[in-house]
Amino acid sequence: MKKIISLGLIWIGLLVWAPVSLPAAETAVSNVQVRISDDVTGRPAQYEISFITTQELNGGKDLIYVVFPDGYPINSQIRAGHISVNGQVTPGIDFTRRTLSILTPIGMNIAAGQTVRLNISDLAVTNPSQSGYYYLTVYTAKDQIRAQTDSFYISDYAASDTVSKASVTLQDAVGYRNQQWTVTFRTSAKGMLVGGSDYIYITFPYNVILPSNINSAAVTVNQRQADLVTVAGDRVYILLPWGLSVPAGGEVTAVFTAQAGIEANMALQDVTLNVWTSVDTYPVTSNSFYVPETGMIYQASRDPEVIPTPNTAGSVAGYTIRIQANTVDDITNTFMSGYVLTFPSGSQIPAAISPENVRVNGTVSKGVLTVPQKWEIILTCPDNIRPTSDVTITIDPAAGIVNPGPALHRMDIMALKGTQLVSSQSFEIRAGSGGSSSVVTSPTPMPTIPAVSPIPTPTPAPVSSRKVVQLTIGSKNALLNGTPLTLDAEPYLDGNLTMVPLRFVAEGLGAEVSYDSAKSTGTIKLGGKEITLWPKSVLAKVDGNFVTLEKAPQLVNGRLMVPLRFVSEYLGGTVVFVSIQAPITITLDTVGETVPAAVPAPTSAPAPSDPSAPSDPAAAPVPTPTPAPASAPTTTAPAASGSLIGKHISVKPEHSNVNLRRGPGTDYGKVGILLPGEIAEIIEAQNEWYHVRFVDYGMEAWVSAEYVNIS
Repeated sequence: MKKIISLGLIWIGLLVWAPVSLPAAETAVSNVQVRISDDVTGRPAQYEISFITTQELNGGKDLIYVVFPDGYPINSQIRAGHISVNGQVTPGIDFTRRTLSILTPIGMNIAAGQTVRLNISDLAVTNPSQSGYYYLTVYTAKDQIRAQTDSFYISDYAASDTVSKASVTLQDAVGYRNQQWTVTFRTSAKGMLVGGSDYIYITFPYNVILPSNINSAAVTVNQRQADLVTVAGDRVYILLPWGLSVPAGGEVTAVFTAQAGIEANMALQDVTLNVWTSVDTYPVTSNSFYVPETGMIYQASRDPEVIPTPNTAGSVAGYTIRIQANTVDDITNTFMSGYVLTFPSGSQIPAAISPENVRVNGTVSKGVLTVPQKWEIILTCPDNIRPTSDVTITIDPAAGIVNPGPALHRMDIMALKGTQLVSSQSFEIRAGSGGSSSVVTSPTPMPTIPAVSPIPTPTPAPVSSRKVVQLTIGSKNALLNGTPLTLDAEPYLDGNLTMVPLRFVAEGLGAEVSYDSAKSTGTIKLGGKEITLWPKSVLAKVDGNFVTLEKAPQLVNGRLMVPLRFVSEYLGGTVVFVSIQAPITITLDTVGETVPAAVPAPTSAPAPSDPSAPSDPAAAPVPTPTPAPASAPTTTAPAASGSLIGKHISVKPEHSNVNLRRGPGTDYGKVGILLPGEIAEIIEAQNEWYHVRFVDYGMEAWVSAEYVNIS
């Protein structure tokens, strides 16, 4: 039994009412009706219930009861503030065994024959995951005969021209470390599919790892082997088998056997994916499902270990990173191509690091690039490092890395050509001898570090605009570019995540914010980005693509509180969190998709004044696996995208590297780095992004057209 009581008033009401109450009459409320703000399965919905009383209800004494059907997910954290009676918030509630007990507000006497309207917030109720007809039961302390609402239908179709919400089940397969995935849905009333020409599209969650290729023999549609399966980042395209047709409103069951190689990097709950077809073209979010643990899941003990020496805040430190065998994937060949190390925010990464200061299993790295604005170090491995070997990366203090502020931190690690991002075990950075450490909110300026080969400090490029927001947990005091402001809601911690008022943070970063209370939808727009959030929903939409949040936004006293890091980083900002007591700093600059790493100039030449200037190739030893032919002409993207297919891309000379991504946009996860001299073949063009394949090893990824040449 779960009880959530406001100010103990429900018990006071019961104690006051019980001694004087008379036996209830054999009566029932009448004209019971229910209206729902959203009738789609699995969505939060506001419920408005109305009825007419037969007996008078006394404020602060009498109870109203609503009984929900089996399978209705009522929020276990439901509280009195989520429910109103005739427009006034109830002073107390109780929820036990599907029955919601609501105390009539103090001072509100409801006469016999009067209409009562209950409003239950979508923070309290979520529609069931199964479609079908449902009804609610209503009675009161005085009208104790139970009365039912008319039945209402909860649909698994988001709209008339979409597929139904898919159901997803997973199971382990004996002899395989991967799960078997079964995705079932129905086409729309106009959604007939024809084999050999129509496609099914599925976008998998960000924390599910897809192989670069899936054999069609490992996928069936309605028990028929698929004709063609294509993987593009986190999306799978399935061509329906020849001879198979699915009628309008017909059921589709797509099965990915364990041989398909789909993996999850952890046990997950409340996960969703998106499904649509070449006929029903709007992506629909599935019902949530559970990802079970399997033998392939990396437990905490397998997470890479990071040891900073010393581990005091603000100190120049060396780093030792220990990575167990088969923890980080690399799909280029039998040897590791390299690693991308993302240090904690607040670290200071030099503009350049000599390869002599970075070793992999005791051997000097073949090349090192840095991206200070993203706290990244990109290193290429010696030729003898295999994914099946334990790996130790050693970075000397002479490299010039400066520790972030005092806190528990993690490092993100990914192969230079890989699809799996791995987070390290937590490592502690302690306060210095003075008990505190200053926090550098801008990572660009670097201190001069004494070393064998001094590293020059480049002058930062002019920034067209900068927004700096500073907040403190539990305080309404804030700063916007140094100007004091007062928040209308205090930031707070929910687990290990900081929740902040959406409007202040987003508008502080220069975004346009709107909230539609009728649809319970918050929208943020900044530049070309658009983020849509729903209270209590872990799903968010970024530029039309659904992503999953660690914590759902919450409405607190009418203010939408959102996860700080999610909103800030999706808008392009950086977050520096030192400790609960220290201010949290969010900084937003105008930064492109690629941040070229500056490389030290020869000692006889002055330090470069612009970190975006082309780097000196002699000073940055980076492997060039397949140089583009010198005589091949390069150009920007032709107007006709069809003419691009089969052409080759390479990094423009003014950039030191370009991110490779799972899909056509910066909201898709990284799958590696395109280095100078590497080439890949274009197999698809979409919205200024190229879908490319590396001919040597078959890896596919997306790259922004802005940063590559075509030959």
